[in-house]
Amino acid sequence: MKHKLLANLLSRVTTPSLTGRVGGGSFLFFLLLFFTSCGPRENAFRIEGKLKGLQGGELYIYNLDQYNARFDTIQVKDGKFTYNSQCDRTSPFVLVYPNGAEHVIFVSPASAIEYEAAASNLSNYSVKGTDENKLLNEFRNGITKENDDKVQDLAREFILSHKESPVAVYLFQRYFLQNEKVEEAEIRSILKELRTVQPGNHDLLEAEGSLKTVSQGRVGTKLPAITLNTKQGKKIELNKPQKPFTLVAFWASWIPNQWQFSSRLRSIARKENRYDSPARGDLQVISVSLDTEIYKWEGFLNEDSAVINHVCDGLAFDSPPVSKLGVRKLPAYVLADKNAKIIARGFTDDQMQKDVDKYCK
Repeated sequence: MKHKLLANLLSRVTTPSLTGRVGGGSFLFFLLLFFTSCGPRENAFRIEGKLKGLQGGELYIYNLDQYNARFDTIQVKDGKFTYNSQCDRTSPFVLVYPNGAEHVIFVSPASAIEYEAAASNLSNYSVKGTDENKLLNEFRNGITKENDDKVQDLAREFILSHKESPVAVYLFQRYFLQNEKVEEAEIRSILKELRTVQPGNHDLLEAEGSLKTVSQGRVGTKLPAITLNTKQGKKIELNKPQKPFTLVAFWASWIPNQWQFSSRLRSIARKENRYDSPARGDLQVISVSLDTEIYKWEGFLNEDSAVINHVCDGLAFDSPPVSKLGVRKLPAYVLADKNAKIIARGFTDDQMQKDVDKYCK
C-alpha cells in the first residue's frame, strides 16, 4: 500500500507550491522520514457518510471482530458524518441507528468509504469504496423482496459462488452460523467449502472450533458442569440449579442494544423474584458479560445484583459458559429447568420475555 501513497505524494511534487519550497535532496529525505514513521497509518480507514432527512444526532458503530471489538459513537451534523479508525484486515463494521436499524459496511486498511442513506427508508442504503461493499450491495439488492426461506437459499448460493470473499464469510456467519434453525450438518458443509478456499481465515477457524461445542447448548441438552464466580462472591455450579428455572443471559457493554436487553433482563429478574409473586423466586438469573475490560462491565451494574448473579471473567468468547453453551452472537440467552435441561434459547429480549412467561408460570 505504500507504493500507492508514494505515487500520490510524488504527484503532489509537481505542484508549484511544493516544488518551490522543497529541493530534490530534502524531498528524498522527507520521503524516507515519511515512510519510516507512518507504519501504523497504513491501517487507517475513513467512512464519509451522507444522511438525507437526518440533520443531526448520534449513530453507533461497532466491528464484528470478537478479539478486537470496539464500540464508538458517531456525531451527525448537517446530514453528514466522518468516522476515522483503524483495522488490520478487511472486515465488516455495523452502523446502528437509534431505532435499531443496522447497516453493514466493509472496511479495509487504507480505505476510503462513501456511505449514503435516507432516514425515511433505512432498508435501502449505498456503500462505495471497496469490492466487498460492491458485492454486499449486489446481495442486498437481490433479496429485498424475498421471504426468509428464499433469502436463506439465496445466501447459500451467493456464499458458494464467492467463497474467496470476506463477504461470503460474513453471510455464512449471519445466515447460517448464527441461525439456530439451521442444522449443524448444513453449517459444517458450507464451512468446509469456505475453509478449502480460505484455510487461514481466523473467523472460519473460530467457527470450526465453536461447532465442536455448540451441540452442548442446544435445546434438550443439559447445562455444562462448570462453576461460575459471581461479583457478589458466590460460586454457582451451573449444572446444579438452585431454583426451578435458570436463565443465563449473555451480553457486553459494547453491543448496540445492550441497554434494551439489560433493562428487560432486570425487569424479568425483579418480577420473577418478588416475594408477593406467585413464582416467589422460582427463577435464578445469571448475567454473563463478555467484556474484556472489567471496569466497563462494573460501570453497568446497579442495585439489581440482589436478584441477578453477575459474572465476568474478561475472556469474552473464550469464557467457559460462552464456549460450552455455543453462544455465537450477542445478546443471547439460555433457559433451563430444575434438572438443568435447556428448554429454550434465543437472541432477543422480546423472545426471552416470551420464553420466561411461557415456562416460569
